[in-house]
Amino acid sequence: MRIIDIYSIKGGVGKTASSVNLAGELAALGKRVLLADLDPLGASILGLTPAKLRAAKPQPAEPGSLAKSVVLSPVPNLSTLFLGSIAAERPPEESALDSLASEFKELAGQYDVTVLDSPPAGGPWVRWGMRVSHSVAAIVQSEPLAFRILPKLLDQIREARGENITPYVEGLLLTMVGSSNDLTSRIAAYAQKRYPKAVFRTTIPRDPVIPEANYSGLIASAQNEASPASVAYREWAREVIDRWARTDKLVLGSQDA
Repeated sequence: MRIIDIYSIKGGVGKTASSVNLAGELAALGKRVLLADLDPLGASILGLTPAKLRAAKPQPAEPGSLAKSVVLSPVPNLSTLFLGSIAAERPPEESALDSLASEFKELAGQYDVTVLDSPPAGGPWVRWGMRVSHSVAAIVQSEPLAFRILPKLLDQIREARGENITPYVEGLLLTMVGSSNDLTSRIAAYAQKRYPKAVFRTTIPRDPVIPEANYSGLIASAQNEASPASVAYREWAREVIDRWARTDKLVLGSQDA
């Protein structure tokens, strides 16, 4: 059983699409997957519902009955849980967070992999997500600012550590990468060379299939399995599985990248 926290330091970098497609591709590889959404908007779960059928928000979860709040998605082997309703409505008290963490980890134990879509930036719920997870996969847009963000992001994860917050860094996924001669592609290549242990080999390209799939309530490969994004998400899922066998886990902190 593994819990992977999908995290980004800011919004608009493809975190939700990455969460949905990682969960979907892991399920396609035969893993029993739970996609848990901590974002109050529930965007990752709504992304598995066709736009014309979407409610304002997914079915809310209730502390003490998380298992009853799990919903089967249209994707085989993939279930969903909307934790964002709890994050939006309840001020986080330490005792409540402890109880919710225990219940969540017990539920996650029923699955091979739980993909946790955390809200962007910081705050108590981001720290809670790291606390309950085995590892953190950080999503970073491939842009010049990324070189300033990477050390800060790793340091922010390290600072969130506490006595019970000890995830390792699964890796950093670069998104919105253009063609081979594009600046974003050159940035991605440099980042992979500069941070070989931290940055995933796989990068996610700009691809109209991603928003099209979201509108249709599908993962990218179900929308168009041959599209560049679909191929990349499949490769990323396999790379994530391969990294589970690594013995040189990336310690939290930019100095370890």
